Amino acid sequence: ALIRPTNKISSPTEAKDFRPISILPALSKGLERIVHCQISIFLKENNILNKFQSGFRSNHSTETALLSVTDDIRQAMDRSQCTIMALFDFSKAFDCVIFGLLLRKLRALGFSEVSITWIKSYLSNRRQCVSVADKVSDYRILTGGVPQGSILGPLLFLLYVTDICTVLTFTRYHMYADDLQIYAHCGVPDIQTTIRNINFDIQKLVEWTTKHGLKLNENKTQTIVISHSRLKNYIDTNNMPKITVNNVSLPYCDKVKNLGLTMNTTLGWCDAVVGICKKVFASVHSLKRMQHFLPECVKLLLVKTLIFPHFSYCNSIINDMTVDLANKLHRCQNYCLRFVFDLRRDNYITHI
Repeated sequence: ALIRPTNKISSPTEAKDFRPISILPALSKGLERIVHCQISIFLKENNILNKFQSGFRSNHSTETALLSVTDDIRQAMDRSQCTIMALFDFSKAFDCVIFGLLLRKLRALGFSEVSITWIKSYLSNRRQCVSVADKVSDYRILTGGVPQGSILGPLLFLLYVTDICTVLTFTRYHMYADDLQIYAHCGVPDIQTTIRNINFDIQKLVEWTTKHGLKLNENKTQTIVISHSRLKNYIDTNNMPKITVNNVSLPYCDKVKNLGLTMNTTLGWCDAVVGICKKVFASVHSLKRMQHFLPECVKLLLVKTLIFPHFSYCNSIINDMTVDLANKLHRCQNYCLRFVFDLRRDNYITHI
């Protein structure tokens, strides 16, 4: 494989700020697609994949994962309960898969010896080099991990972590690929007991990840307590026991970014809508520099392609927003339409 580092953040400064994407031969990808199809049929017929795993699966997405989690939280709110949540980040999860352990898991899941032999051959003796600008490194033999950028790699990773739920006793969970969130509901008087139970599950989770060659990154793990606004006066996060990961106590956040959606402590969507508006205004402002050189049809295509996805992402989840927030989004949409059709601020636009 030829590794091309891609930015995880806008201004990377360290090696950890890059994601290693494998550029693989076209023939290899064609063969992978055939095997992926056969494995997917086997998994579906035998109902093997974890139902709380939404990554790299047909008819699943980040939105379906968030719908499941937010629905649980809303039901807890209806019961006058709060939700204590921890969102975990795995360090280089795809690169840390242990070949031998993966093959043993596949055998336990019912894969035939022929298929296991093929997958072993696929994973063994892989070589890779890194290409940056016009420089190429020497080749190195890989001793673990599944290639990012491959067709089969993500599916093998899902099978590698499919039994992670077996170590969780007190908490619910949901995964999207290597993004894991666990949470528990409780009444205000039971918060301390619930946090103790969450920490018990986290310790078991740390032991599981260590056994599997993975590592929870406590520096990127976030915790939050979500409840109805009428319970906020009874919840003092400053005096609550802390959730700990690898003996590191984590502060409770006022808002967290969960699979790209900003969630706050009352499951209100003010922060999410403000984030959408900032992205939309910034994108349109960048396009305005070319406004007089682009025909109307091209501007419309750019807005539909680059900007409207900001409005549509997770809109099934935030559709219970307040009227004021809906009006903010409406003004953002009007801003886009004025750019496309060269309208002035005082031109009336029909409500979408």
